Amino acid sequence: MSTGFTTETAGCTLRLVDETRRWAAGLALSAGTDGSDQAGPADVTVVLERTRAGFDTAGLQPVTRGVWSDGSGVVVESAGGSGFAQHWSLDGDRLLVRARWRPGPLELAAARLRSRFHALSAQVLLHYPALWLAGTRSLAPLHASVVEVGGLG
Repeated sequence: MSTGFTTETAGCTLRLVDETRRWAAGLALSAGTDGSDQAGPADVTVVLERTRAGFDTAGLQPVTRGVWSDGSGVVVESAGGSGFAQHWSLDGDRLLVRARWRPGPLELAAARLRSRFHALSAQVLLHYPALWLAGTRSLAPLHASVVEVGGLG
């Protein structure tokens, strides 16, 4: 049994599937959504898996510290220092991010700063994947409170 929601961010439809039944409510609040799920395909699907096992990096090439790839997917040990290990892969023009809560001592200590942790979790689980996919679609998402383009604000 899982829980989740669908939201729009960075010009993408993002669906969160929370198999742990632990994170969805807080992430929905951070995303400014009511937590409802919508039918239909999502551009980005983020699945929060129950297991805390690390992703298999055997046969993958190191990209940088804590990141590996084989050209068809990417494994990130702790995305943004959040404690969430992630596996990113493309299925056509859709992005699948599998995430697992695997904090080390530093991430556990940082998670005690609740407001910082909630903001960071929303960024690495919701916004970063959508921003990356939007960038591959020639979109230039903005993080701004006010924008004027062509005289329109």
